[in-house]
Amino acid sequence: MRKSGKVINFDDDKVYIVTNNKEFVTLERNDKAPIKGNIYDGTVYVDRSNLIKVFIILISICALVLSCIYFIFFSPRANIILSLDSNIKIGINRNKIVKITDSSGSTLGLESLSSLKGNELNLGLNLLFDSALKEELIPKCDEYSPGSVYIYITKDNKREPLNFDNFKKYAEKYNYKVIINRNDNDLNID
Repeated sequence: MRKSGKVINFDDDKVYIVTNNKEFVTLERNDKAPIKGNIYDGTVYVDRSNLIKVFIILISICALVLSCIYFIFFSPRANIILSLDSNIKIGINRNKIVKITDSSGSTLGLESLSSLKGNELNLGLNLLFDSALKEELIPKCDEYSPGSVYIYITKDNKREPLNFDNFKKYAEKYNYKVIINRNDNDLNID
């Protein structure tokens, strides 16, 4: 927006004028050199530092909201350790697998482990159990000698409902007993 008026002061990039309506206005300095007391016209000065501050504040708020969303939906609320050939640590949030690590470096490929992220807990445990059976990492069982699969619950803030019923039924088809241990207290030994 263009304004013109009498110059009362000026800086390197701004010219301060008073218009005919007795309005004080700051203009951007242009090619014409301002002289105090003379008429000067130009575009109204917009303070860009305030816009930058507002922009930085908005970016900070967005980053904070995104990190909160990440923490709520993608950080483990409960950790379990599945003991097959090796100990596989599984982070769980909202009954979904959000993190999976194999600390001992078993022969279960890390590619198959990382593909389990996002799966429902029981489905992921079933897939791990299948791959362990396929690769013969756990001994085959017959009707006379049942096998055991241990699940240790290491971190649980009691808000995450952990239900292993489907995995138990699936393992029982292959004559394996699932033993769940929460801080050295056996929960489900049948």
